[in-house]
Amino acid sequence: MSWNHEKFSMLLHKLKMNQFEAGEWLGASQKSIWNWSEGSIKPRKSKLAKIARLIAERTDIECAYAITGVMLSKNFKKYTIDKSQKVVFITYESHSETFDYKTTGLIEYIAENLSAIKSLSIYKCKTYIGVNNE
Repeated sequence: MSWNHEKFSMLLHKLKMNQFEAGEWLGASQKSIWNWSEGSIKPRKSKLAKIARLIAERTDIECAYAITGVMLSKNFKKYTIDKSQKVVFITYESHSETFDYKTTGLIEYIAENLSAIKSLSIYKCKTYIGVNNE
């Protein structure tokens, strides 16, 4: 596994994401994001798989591999973008999930899993996120 800080920096630029936003997205400090972007340090090996999954959700598994060196399963669920909507990103210790803001039963799901949830973010996306099982 090898970290490619140049491709990571290009991805953040392409996503129009600042270091603070990237830290929120990847569960890291702004300083860590800066260090990862500059290549002065690499993410811990224990975080690489999580980072790869999060990158693959926004892009694809090839991009995630090119940045993190982590090869994800071809059955990985990819989220694709369509029309403007609010989405909810829920992060657990070992994985993350994405929901349409209007998902039936979402509040109940969150309430039932509250103790396991590490973070929860609601984003207004320029486009709608749907699931594509490739």
